[in-house]
Amino acid sequence: MMKFIMQILQMSRQHENVIEDPMLKKKKAARKVREECLDPENIFANDTAEVVRDKQGQRMSCYMNDETDPCEDFYDYACGNWDLYHPIPMDRGGYDTFEILREGLDLKLKNLLQAELTEDDSETTKAVKTLYSSCMNTDEIEERGEKPLVELLEELGGWPVLHGQDWNQTQFDWIKLIGELRLYNNDILISLWVGPDGKNSDQYVVQFDQSDLVLPSSEYYHQGIKHPIMKAYKKILVNIAVLLGADPTLADEEMQSVIDFEIKLAEIMTPPHERRNFSKMYQKMSLNDLASQHPKFNFTKYLNIVLPDVQEHDLDVVIYANKYFAKLTELIDDTDARTLGNYILMRFIRHRINNLDRRFERIQNEIYRLLYGREEMPPRWKFCIAYVNGNLGMAVGALFVEKYFDRQSKQDMLNLTREIQDQFQVLLEASTWLSNSTKQTASKKLDAMIHNIGYPDLVEDQEQLKEEIQGVSYSEKKFFENVLQNLKGRTFKEMSMLGKSVNRTIWTTTPAVVNAYYSRNRNQIMFPAGILQPPFYHKHFPKALNYGGIGVVIGHEITHGFDDKGKQFDELGNIHQWWDEDSSSKFADKAQCIIDQYSRFRVTEVSAHLNGMNTQGENIADNGGIKQAFKAFRNWIEKQNSDNTNEKMSHLELNPDQLFFLNFAQVWCGTARPEALRSKLKTAVHAPGKYRVLGTLSNSEDFQRVFNCKAKDKMNPEDKCKVW
Repeated sequence: MMKFIMQILQMSRQHENVIEDPMLKKKKAARKVREECLDPENIFANDTAEVVRDKQGQRMSCYMNDETDPCEDFYDYACGNWDLYHPIPMDRGGYDTFEILREGLDLKLKNLLQAELTEDDSETTKAVKTLYSSCMNTDEIEERGEKPLVELLEELGGWPVLHGQDWNQTQFDWIKLIGELRLYNNDILISLWVGPDGKNSDQYVVQFDQSDLVLPSSEYYHQGIKHPIMKAYKKILVNIAVLLGADPTLADEEMQSVIDFEIKLAEIMTPPHERRNFSKMYQKMSLNDLASQHPKFNFTKYLNIVLPDVQEHDLDVVIYANKYFAKLTELIDDTDARTLGNYILMRFIRHRINNLDRRFERIQNEIYRLLYGREEMPPRWKFCIAYVNGNLGMAVGALFVEKYFDRQSKQDMLNLTREIQDQFQVLLEASTWLSNSTKQTASKKLDAMIHNIGYPDLVEDQEQLKEEIQGVSYSEKKFFENVLQNLKGRTFKEMSMLGKSVNRTIWTTTPAVVNAYYSRNRNQIMFPAGILQPPFYHKHFPKALNYGGIGVVIGHEITHGFDDKGKQFDELGNIHQWWDEDSSSKFADKAQCIIDQYSRFRVTEVSAHLNGMNTQGENIADNGGIKQAFKAFRNWIEKQNSDNTNEKMSHLELNPDQLFFLNFAQVWCGTARPEALRSKLKTAVHAPGKYRVLGTLSNSEDFQRVFNCKAKDKMNPEDKCKVW
């Protein structure tokens, strides 16, 4: 019998060897070439053009799944093996090309900021290094524990849950409290900012709107306290209160009241899909008129706390959520002072515990695990890099630009931007659905668009850089107090803009970030230095890759000026209905096609569909951007009068046109945990990368021609959507 059993086991093992799991085989193969494809030194630092192209070609080929028909699923064709090389790190909910670039950028910034202070360092360099050092001074942060926050809460009148029945309700003034917290750059219950007037973009004006919630989507609140994420949210609040000194039983009771209040708050907020028409939302009036409409909200008291100068009743203000303010004051009337005080200070506390010891980090990680599947908190240095770059971004950008930025890329970008903008003009003129008057105004807006590329001139001017650290004096031992200085300084600078004229060319982002932007109220596109790196751009790349990478990004940002939101603003950034009725109606029909198309995409990992309404602006920009970039690339090719041998890539048997689309797709390679996908689908204005590729290319006749897709192939549907 034993001999028979051994024979069966041996046969079983032999059978396993014969029919090895294909995915396991694939992973083994991937491991063999992993080091070759993803050599950490593969950063193109001082490589020749030949070496750069060889490395990039090999990397691109590694990510591809060439067993997939590109006309059936181009995302899998371009990115099918990507996840084999990039497992999601424990401290992330997802991992994609952008995250990899940000991580590489952070490592560069870490090397710059952790360097020891020297006598030759400028004032701004000393400031960023000291701020970073204070953030990394975990011994001091651990020793101080919760004490800095508890002391601050006492100065603010005390958090009711910490005081029990000793809290003095008679001295509680919610207007005064949210005003004092706005000085720390925290919008609570309402949102306030000083920015360009929506209908007079040359002037700064005070603006009001509804605030946000703690959780990323109101859907969680609508599902009630029994939802697992709501339960975890309450547990976090209770644990925070207990760590700060509250009685556990009282904390459980009062944090439940806080959540009950926030559920009611979520119910009176206008959802995002109803907030896309700025003309309907925008209301300008005097402070006196606003106060008369909402007599229970003392706007004058609030503004005289927040603004540097005392404000008169005839001050002009803009409000974007009048109905919300009316409902808010009713809700506050029906809420007891203790619950309101607990809620307001909870909103402040939840940001400040990021600046305390590890006990608070561990508490917070549970909500990140449920929302995004993140198993661990990121290393401390990553938090500190993000914090310093977020607060002294120009000073940090100056260090980055000096050491790492290739100045040639700035000139290349200027040329590329002009070329792609010219192609949008061609598309504009060819649009048969636009009236001549609307075309003329659109062309005027396009011509007026401001291009900010790489970095602003001020990063090379130490005197101008000093303005970023004006009024602050950092201590290596007091990170919490350093944070408070930054918060107050940011608020003061913003509020001090009131009454001044707007400089529309000013940079509203910093250089060392991996992103790109379009500003509607400035009619401005921005491409910071941080994004001008592979796979988006390299000076030695074939032009096909640069046009398919950063070129598409440029076209994307230009198109934002003419998407469903951008079209509501004129060439000066003013809310203005410059479209005639017929053109506007036809735009709406075209946009609806995009909305419906993307809403049909089903994310199988979480059994949910995309929200085509919330993502329409980004989808319109993707579809327009790739069309402009490809036309600009073909225009460049036709001017070369050569055999295009310089456009070939080793390891890739693709022609230049095909390389263009491959690089576009590989920019969006990535994976995400199911929890992160669910959260993204509820809140994000961007579709997951896979569907940005599939949606955009299935509408692209250029793509289908380049890859010879047949009628009714999945990537060549009969019904296509086109706005631009």
